[in-house]
Amino acid sequence: MTHNIPLTIDTIEIQDPIRSFPDIDIDAGVDLRTGKDRNAIIDYIIDKYGKDYVAQVGTIGTYHEKSVIRTLGKIYDIPLEMINRCTKGYDNTKSFEENLHDSQDVRLLFSKYPTLRDKVNHICGDKKNKGAISNVGIHAGGVVISDRNRGLTLDSIIPLQKTKEKGKLATAFTKEQVGKLGLIKYDVLGLITATIVHRAKEMIGYDPYRNFYEDGEDRAVFEHIVKKGKHKNIFQFDSELGRRAFLELKPMNIMELSNASGLIRIMGSPEGLAVYNTYRKNVNDALNGKPNEWIKGLREQIVDDRIFNAAKKVLEESYGVLIYQEQLAGLVEAFSGGEKNFTDGNNTRKELNDHSKKFGKIATIQGDVNAITAWHKAFMSILDEYFLPYLGKDGRESDNKIIQDFLACRLTDKGHLPIPQTGIINWLITASSYLFSKLHSIAYSVNTYDQMYIKHYYPTEFWAVTLDSAQGKYKEIVEYTQNMKAEYPSIKLLPPNINTSKKYCVPDRENKAISYGLGALKRVGKAVDEIIDEREANGPYQDVADFLARVKGKKVKKQAIEGLLYANAFLDFGDLKTVYQDLIKTRKTLNPLLVSKRERIEKEAEITGTNMSFMHPLQIQASSYPSVYQIASGDTKSVIVKVLDVTSRITRMARKPYLIVTCQCQRSFREVSIFDFNNGCNVDWKKNTYRRINVKHVDKFFHLDTNFR
Repeated sequence: MTHNIPLTIDTIEIQDPIRSFPDIDIDAGVDLRTGKDRNAIIDYIIDKYGKDYVAQVGTIGTYHEKSVIRTLGKIYDIPLEMINRCTKGYDNTKSFEENLHDSQDVRLLFSKYPTLRDKVNHICGDKKNKGAISNVGIHAGGVVISDRNRGLTLDSIIPLQKTKEKGKLATAFTKEQVGKLGLIKYDVLGLITATIVHRAKEMIGYDPYRNFYEDGEDRAVFEHIVKKGKHKNIFQFDSELGRRAFLELKPMNIMELSNASGLIRIMGSPEGLAVYNTYRKNVNDALNGKPNEWIKGLREQIVDDRIFNAAKKVLEESYGVLIYQEQLAGLVEAFSGGEKNFTDGNNTRKELNDHSKKFGKIATIQGDVNAITAWHKAFMSILDEYFLPYLGKDGRESDNKIIQDFLACRLTDKGHLPIPQTGIINWLITASSYLFSKLHSIAYSVNTYDQMYIKHYYPTEFWAVTLDSAQGKYKEIVEYTQNMKAEYPSIKLLPPNINTSKKYCVPDRENKAISYGLGALKRVGKAVDEIIDEREANGPYQDVADFLARVKGKKVKKQAIEGLLYANAFLDFGDLKTVYQDLIKTRKTLNPLLVSKRERIEKEAEITGTNMSFMHPLQIQASSYPSVYQIASGDTKSVIVKVLDVTSRITRMARKPYLIVTCQCQRSFREVSIFDFNNGCNVDWKKNTYRRINVKHVDKFFHLDTNFR
C-alpha cells in the first residue's frame, strides 16, 4: 500500500484585512562565480527606490538571564561553581518559571538566594516584555521601504541611525515597531540551498528558475532518498531528526514533506512529540491498508457531528493532525460557521502565541496555584472569544469530566489543572507553543524536493556544488566530504592539481568522480586566483621552477605552497619527496618534509578536509564494511573506526577497570562510544589511528567483542 496526500493550496479571501502590510520574505543564495549574495539585492532595492526611502531595520538587544546571573554572582560573591551549574542548566529560550521547573541547579541557586529572583526578572523582563537594553544593532536582512510616490522620506516618518557601511542607514526602531507604522518590510536572508540548487541546475542544463515539481512529482526520487534515509545535506532534513522523519513518516510527495517539515519543528517538547507520534501512527495505518484510520481517531476526539466534519475537512491534508497556522485559522472559521473569518483565525494564532510567551507552558507551572490561575484566565478569554460559543458538546456542554474541570479551573489537591489529553482544547494548548506556516513550509519543501531530485539523478553534481558552497568553511567541508562518502561511497574524489583543477569542484558524471577544487584547500586562500589566472593566461606550469618563477612576488606565499604540497597538487612534477626537494632549492624557509604515512594522512585531511592521495588501507576498505549503527541488537559485526579519544573507568560493583573509546565510524562518519571491558588488552587504542574491530550491539550500547584479537 502507498499513501498519497496531494499538494493543494487554497485561495483565502481576507474579508477584513489588517491595516499593516505583511512581511515579504526573500531567501537568496550566492553566485559562486561573482560572489554576489543577498547584499546585492539590498543594493538593488536602494537603487530602485532611492537611498532616502530605504533603510535596513534596526535591532535592540536586551540582557539575557545567563549573563545577568553571572554578573549578580560576582556582585554578591556567590560560589562560582554554583553559578556555573545554574547557567549550564539555564535555557534562555524558556521563561524563568520554565527554567525553575526544568532544572534542579536553577532551583537550588534561587532557593538559596531568593532575592536574586526579583533582580533577574527586573533586568531581563519576561518573554513578552523585554528588559533592560544591552545594545543596538542592525537586522541581518531586514529592509524597510517608504512611499516614494508621495515623497515620504524615511527620516520624516521614523528616526534613523548610521550603519558601518558608508551611505547606508538603518531604523532606530525594531521590526515590530516599524510594522505598526504601516511600512513595507522585506526580509532578505541568505539560504545556501538556493546556491546549491541553482548552480546544480545550470550544470545539468536545466532552467535554474524552474522547479522540478512543475514536471510532475517523481516517485523514484522519494523511493531512493526518503526510504533509504539519504538525508545528508538535504534542506530541512539533514539533522538526525530529519533522518528520523524520513524513515518514520515516509513522506512520498511534497505535501507530506511539508507536513514532516512542520512536525520536526515541534518535536523538542513533549506536547509536540505527542503530535508527531499521532501523525506517524496515522501515516503507518495508511501504509498498512487502513487509509481511513485517522478519521476514526479524529471521530473519537470530537462529539459534535458538525464540528467533526469541519475538523475533518481542514485537517485532511495532515491526517487529522493540527500542524499549520493556516489550519488553526481555518478551524476558527469552520467551527463558527462563517461567523468568524480567516483574519479572526489568524488573530487567534497570534493571541495563543502571545499567551505562551507571557504565561509559559502549563506543564512547567503545575502546582503553582497563582501562576495556573493567571494562565487559565488568559487562556479562557481566547476560548470564550473564538471557540466555546460554537463547540457545544465538545466545549461547555461536554459530558467529559476532565473538560469540565479544565473549563472551571478545578485544581487537584496538588494544585494541578486537569488537561484533556485529546480533543480541541488539547490541540489549542499544544498549538500555543508553536505552529508553522503552511505556505512557508511548502515553499521550503519545494526546495527540498529540488535537492532530492538532483541528489538522486545527478549525485556527482549535487556533491560537487555542495562542497563548493562550503569553501572557506573548513569544518563544513570536512562534514560534507564525510557525508558524501557515507551515502555515496562509489563517488571518487580526485586530488587537486595546479595544472588542471578549477577553483571549484568539477563533476564527472560518467566516471562518478569529482575533481577537487583548489578553492576548497585550507591555508591556500587568495593564492588560488593568482595560480589559475596565470595558468589560463600563459599555459600549464612545466615544473616546480616554472611554477615558482611565474607566481613569484604574488600572493602565493609559504603557507599556500605547503598547502598545495600536502594536498598533492604538484603531482605532475613527481612524488612528494621530489617536489619538496625542488621547492626547497628556491623556498629555503619551508618546514621539514613530513615523512611518516600517519603524518601525511593527517596533514592532507587538515588541508583538504578529507583524504584522497594519502590514505590508510583501512580508510580505503571502509566502504565494504557496515556502519556501527547498522548492527542489529545482539549481533556482532566487523567495523572500521578512527580512534578519537579514550577514557578510563572502573565498574561500580567489581571495581574492575575498563575503557570508553570514542570513535568515528568510517562507514557512517558518526561518532560512537565503544566499551572495552578488556581494558585495552586486545587493542592498542592510540588516538587518531584506524582500527578494524568486532563490535557487539548490546541493548543501546556497543561493546568490543571480548574474544576479539
